[in-house]
Amino acid sequence: MGISQKAAKIAVFNSSLTRFVLPLGILVIPPSLWFLVERIKSPKNAIIIGIIDLIIISFQLTVSLPISLSLFSQEMYVNAIDLE
Repeated sequence: MGISQKAAKIAVFNSSLTRFVLPLGILVIPPSLWFLVERIKSPKNAIIIGIIDLIIISFQLTVSLPISLSLFSQEMYVNAIDLE
């Protein structure tokens, strides 16, 4: 472990970026899909609305979550030339 200030700045930036990007797929897409479903005059039947909600949630868990997790690598390598 080193004490490079440039490496620390890179690490803090990447951490804050992942904290911002990871929840976007889960916090932005479902409400917008639910808004679209309500706009297209969805049926008022509780069972059909429950099925639509289940489809949206399962889509988020099977598609959006793995994509948002795979955007960033688990480990980061910085060349020594790029540091102080």
